[in-house]
Amino acid sequence: MRHPDLLIVGAGPIGLMLGLAVARSGVAVTILEAGPATPPLDFAARNAGPNTGVAHQGLTMGRMKALGGTSRLWGGQLVPFGTSDFLPTFDGKPEWPIGHDDVAPYVRKAFDFLGIPETATDPQAIWRAVGQPPIDLGESFTATMNLWLPQPDIAALFAGRIAQLPNLRILTETEVTRLDFAPDGTVATVEARGVHAGRYQPVQTVLANGTLEIVRLLLRAAASAPHCPFAANPHIGRGFIDHLHGIVGRIVAPDKARLRAMFENIYRNGIKYSVKLRASDHFLRDHRLGNCAITLNATGSIRQTLADLRDLAQRIFGAREWRQIGKAVREAARTLRLILPIAWNFAVRRRSYSLFDRGILLGVELEQIPTAECRLFLDPAVAPDVATIGVHWAFDGREIDSAAAFCAELRVRFHENGLGTVEIDPRVERRDPAFLREMHDAYHQMGGARMAATADQGVVDRDLRVFGCANLSVAGAAVYPSGSFANPTLTAMALALRLADRLELELRTKPC
Repeated sequence: MRHPDLLIVGAGPIGLMLGLAVARSGVAVTILEAGPATPPLDFAARNAGPNTGVAHQGLTMGRMKALGGTSRLWGGQLVPFGTSDFLPTFDGKPEWPIGHDDVAPYVRKAFDFLGIPETATDPQAIWRAVGQPPIDLGESFTATMNLWLPQPDIAALFAGRIAQLPNLRILTETEVTRLDFAPDGTVATVEARGVHAGRYQPVQTVLANGTLEIVRLLLRAAASAPHCPFAANPHIGRGFIDHLHGIVGRIVAPDKARLRAMFENIYRNGIKYSVKLRASDHFLRDHRLGNCAITLNATGSIRQTLADLRDLAQRIFGAREWRQIGKAVREAARTLRLILPIAWNFAVRRRSYSLFDRGILLGVELEQIPTAECRLFLDPAVAPDVATIGVHWAFDGREIDSAAAFCAELRVRFHENGLGTVEIDPRVERRDPAFLREMHDAYHQMGGARMAATADQGVVDRDLRVFGCANLSVAGAAVYPSGSFANPTLTAMALALRLADRLELELRTKPC
C-alpha cells in the first residue's frame, strides 16, 4: 500500500477509471481520496476558497470530495469533443498537441468501460428507433444527441470490478498534502494526512483529484518543495476555463408539438438522450468563433422539476437506498440538508427554465476563451503548504460573438423552416460583453495544467507527463488547452484510458 507501482490522487470518475484500467494488468495501484466514502453534509464548506473577479459557484458547489468524487452530484452527461475542438478555430486558441483521431478510439473504449454498447452511441440509430427524422437546419448546425449515463455514480458503477482486484487499494479520508522530489526531479515521496496518514513511495504518481485540487498540489509543490522541477513554470493555474450557460432569448412557435418532437428528451433502452444544436465545424471555421450549443427549454413543468430533484437524490444516495422507503424517511433530514443548497441551481439555473412561466426559452452553452487573467491561485493570506485554492474568473469577451452569431443564424433557419420566431435578447444582438456576467458557470472546471508541445507553452506533454518530472502525470480536464461547449468528463475519461496504456507499459517493463 505504501510502495505501489502507481499512486493515484483522487477517487473520482477519472481516478477510478484509471486505477481499474491499470490494475487489470496486475500492477499494484493505490488510490488516495481526501473525502469519506459517503458525501459529507458540509461538502461545500470543505471547498471554500477565495473568489475574485466574476462569481464562480463551482468553486464551492460544483465539487465533491468523497468516494466517486463529483460523480455523486453530476447528471452523467457524456458528450464527445468534435474535430474542431482540437483545432485553432478562433484567434489565440491554444493548440492541442494531440488531435481528434488520437482521442476518438479511447472515447469508444470509455463507453465500453462504462457498459454503453456501440449501438447506443449512434444518433442516427436512435432517431430511427423513435421514428423521428434527424434535425436538419442546414450546414451551420449539427444536432447532437447527448447520452446520459444510467448510473452516474462511478463508485457504484465500478464497485463490482473494484472488489475483484486485490492489487487495487482505495483509501478514503486520506488527503495528499505534499509532493517531495529527488535531486533528479522525480517524485520521491507523497505525503498524506488523515486515516492513512504518512509517506508513500510510488513508482509513478498521477494527480486525478479534479482541476482545482490538481492545480493546488502543483502550486504548493512549486512554491515550497525543494528540487521541484516545475517551480518556475508560469503556466500552472493559468488558462482556467469553464462553460458559460444562460438564457439569451425565447421562441414563439406556431406548432409547439413539432418542436417538442424535435427537441424533447428521448428514452431508449434505459438510457436518456438530450438533443442540442451545436455549431458545425464549417460554421466555426468560417466565422472564427468559440464553440456554442443551443438548448430549447420548455417552461412550466413542476412535475419535471420534482423528477429532477428525485433523480439528484438517487445520484447522491443510490437508487437502492432511495427505494427503501423506511431508510429514506430516516435519511430525510440529511437528504434535505445536502440537496437544498444545490437544488435551485440544478432545477432552475442548470436546467435553465422558469418554474411557472409558459413558453420556450432559448439557452446557450458557450465555450470560454482561455486567457492568462482567468486563473487559479493559492490563498495568499496563508502559507502555501496549507493554502486553499482560489478562482479568479474572467472573460475574454469574444464569447458573446459566438452567442450572437449562432442565435442570428438560428433565427434565419427557424424562419425558413416555419418553426417559429426567435427573439434574441437585445444585449446579445449588440454583442455587449457585459451580458456575460449574467451567465453562470457550468461546474465544468478545466485548464490550469495545460497540455502542450513544450514546457514554455504548458504544464504537461502530449502524454500527460508533467514537464521535467518523469514519474508525475495529470489526468482530468485540468490538462485541456480549450474546452469546447461539451461536458468535459467523457473526453477526460478517454485521455485517462490513453494514459493507462502508457503507464501499464512503463510499469510492466520497469527495472527490477
